[in-house]
Amino acid sequence: MKKFSPSLKMKNAVLAGALSLVLGNAQATLFDRGGGLIFDDVLNVTWLQNANLAATQGFGIASKGAVESSFQFGIAPNGSMNFNTAYNWISAMNNAVYLGYSDWRLPTTMQPDSTCSFQGSRSSGYNCTGSEMGSLYYTGLGNQNAVIDPLTNNLISYEHETKTGPFKNLQSNLYWSSTEYKPDSSNYVLSFFNGNQGDYQGPYGNLYAMALRGGDSTFISAVPEPETYAMMLAGLGLMGFMARRRKNITS
Repeated sequence: MKKFSPSLKMKNAVLAGALSLVLGNAQATLFDRGGGLIFDDVLNVTWLQNANLAATQGFGIASKGAVESSFQFGIAPNGSMNFNTAYNWISAMNNAVYLGYSDWRLPTTMQPDSTCSFQGSRSSGYNCTGSEMGSLYYTGLGNQNAVIDPLTNNLISYEHETKTGPFKNLQSNLYWSSTEYKPDSSNYVLSFFNGNQGDYQGPYGNLYAMALRGGDSTFISAVPEPETYAMMLAGLGLMGFMARRRKNITS
């Protein structure tokens, strides 16, 4: 009986590694494009990798002391700011054509959103994947959904630790949305501490801001479609079959 050849062992090792790589990539929703950009294939948007850029880059926006009121215009040392400051910060970023782009914006919040745990005058609470930040929190970053009692709609439990994925400086805190909740002149926010979506009473509050822009069609075409994965898996399966057949013949 002939021994199993080392070359065939090597082929099988390569086969297993390639299969693992394909399966891992097929489940991904966030792709590090390099250069400080993260592509989100669920939302078809590109996020700024530095989720608290304002702490180090104000683009000429005034700074303010850590203890100054949230009514005060300017960026605090930790990068937090009121909504009006966040809006102006994004505008300044676009004027600076940051990373070569001038279409940066704040995330939006879909209303109504049937995925949210609370439905009333607004869709809010937990598990809101219709909003861009909610989709990032639960789908892109893979944080666990909160457990809600279906009879009382009360919160049973939620995850405390925020996954940061490929992002840098993602704060376990509230982030501004550009979508306004008009009844009380406030803006929607999302907590990256527990995934809770709500609205902040008025545009004041030292919250954080993260930027995103539209998806890149060039990059999208470079990301394999599900059909491509299927073809790759079929090819790998054929390679495995041929390797086993060769083993049987040489045994």
